[in-house]
Amino acid sequence: MLRFRQKPLPLEAEKFLIEFGAGKTKNTGNLYRAALHHFYRFLSQSKMDLAHLRIQNINEFDEDLARHNLKFVTRRANIQQVHKYLRWLESKQVLRDGFSKDLFPNYQPQFIKGNQAKLPELAERFLEVMSVTRKLNTVKGHRSGLRTFYKRHWQTGRPAYKIEREDIDQFLIDLKTNGVDHNQRAARIANLRLYLDWLYDHRALKIHPDDLIRKTDFPRRDKLLPKPFPVEVDLEIQKRLQQSSDIDHLGILLMRRCGLRVGEMRDLSVDCVGEDLSGNWFLKVPLGKLHNERIIPLDPVTVDLIHKIKNIRANFPEPGTNTHYLISNPFGKRRSRTHFAAVLQDITKDLAIPGKVNLHRLRHSFATSLLTAGMSLSAIKDLLGHNDIRMTLNYAAITQEKLRNEYFAALSKIQEQYNVTSYRVKKPDLVEGMNQSFYEAQRYIKKYVDEIGNTDPDKLRRLLGRLMTLRQEFSDLLKLKIQS
Repeated sequence: MLRFRQKPLPLEAEKFLIEFGAGKTKNTGNLYRAALHHFYRFLSQSKMDLAHLRIQNINEFDEDLARHNLKFVTRRANIQQVHKYLRWLESKQVLRDGFSKDLFPNYQPQFIKGNQAKLPELAERFLEVMSVTRKLNTVKGHRSGLRTFYKRHWQTGRPAYKIEREDIDQFLIDLKTNGVDHNQRAARIANLRLYLDWLYDHRALKIHPDDLIRKTDFPRRDKLLPKPFPVEVDLEIQKRLQQSSDIDHLGILLMRRCGLRVGEMRDLSVDCVGEDLSGNWFLKVPLGKLHNERIIPLDPVTVDLIHKIKNIRANFPEPGTNTHYLISNPFGKRRSRTHFAAVLQDITKDLAIPGKVNLHRLRHSFATSLLTAGMSLSAIKDLLGHNDIRMTLNYAAITQEKLRNEYFAALSKIQEQYNVTSYRVKKPDLVEGMNQSFYEAQRYIKKYVDEIGNTDPDKLRRLLGRLMTLRQEFSDLLKLKIQS
């Protein structure tokens, strides 16, 4: 833990803590105070003025905390708390407008819970009914989409259920403006349509949903291929994770070695590993995204990894339950998906990786490495828990090494089967060609005479004799020409 002699905080920081601490627990206030002490210590040691901070200085602050052995989750919380403090200074006009945005360009205030729109009563009822048959994450996705819709709708001043076509138009524009990709936009529109159908069925919506959301509103879905990490990057990530004793790092390594989704890794119970009568170890993956359980065989290295996790995990159930999860924080509570995503970002921050870094690419690397090694698609389908072989076929499309080997093997067979013999082109002989022409002329003359008849034989013989004499003279001339 970072130890230092606490110096008094600036007056602005004390005002922030007083204003922010109203209604908060004492422990929360202490965490913010500690974060600000770390921040001002860093500014002092770096001889840096607050007003001249740049985005690279935030990264340097994170590295400074890491050098003092603060864990990633603590460093992340410190930076978030400093960010909130900088936004407060900006609101008090101590810092210029846009200052915090320059330091944290990826911050999206519309996704902060306090900034999201409150949902009307029937929308909450709709989500409650949906939760009976849908998974919690599905319901959360619908809630997020409805909040986005109603945040704009409330600005019109109309009642919650008086929805018109112009509201849908604005919703579509907002999705596009916020950079939501085609597939996500299509899903958000479909979710909103489901809500409108429900309102119409319950006589809360007067306009038919077909008149509000049309088929042409749905963008064409992008068919994306899996994006595994490059082999050298994949190996480096695994190496870094293996060298760590942090339970979050080991959980991500378990994802990679077993091809798990992040939700499946979070849901693993402490007794997820079993042994059959033959002494073979296996991992029982709980119900996940596609509502199916599956068994994954474990190699000795992965078995040792799970034992290592069990030795360092907290021996507490998740608060409010009796379930002991394999991967949890020191109090037995599971980490969030965004937490694990941020941990992977931290592990790979100094690696040159094409494309976005996300946890699901580890699963893609797992599948493509097995396919490249020669495992059948049907076996990989079972390991990944796919319901349809067409989902697994996507990996075959991007397994370049296997494709390349099969392509060149096919070319080799074609070359053996259709071996084209190379013939030497003979240079034409002018003398031989000329002689052949005279002989052909002599043959046609004789044929013509035979057909018409009544020709003087002596005259024909003299004509053919002159033709042969001419042939000989041409032949002698060409030979001299070639020799010269």
